[in-house]
Amino acid sequence: MDNKAQPRQSLIDLALVHCGRAEAAVDIALLNGMPIDEDPYEWEQRHGAIRLPDISDTKTVEHYRLHQQPATSLETEIGGINYMGIEIDFIVS
Repeated sequence: MDNKAQPRQSLIDLALVHCGRAEAAVDIALLNGMPIDEDPYEWEQRHGAIRLPDISDTKTVEHYRLHQQPATSLETEIGGINYMGIEIDFIVS
């Protein structure tokens, strides 16, 4: 895996993959002057490479390196009560 953000990758996922802990998302945001809810992929397209803090959990980082699969690469199926439209799919009586 390289140090580039992937499409659909959240800042928390980027922190897990490259630093080993979710809390590093705040450090990444501060280090780059980006909002915490910013899309890292879009940010990198506009501002260049994202600077990353030091690795804090080598075991987690090594896991992602071995599997080469960030959480954002998992396929998801849209559905469930949150996806249903009231009075369309979900009738209230």
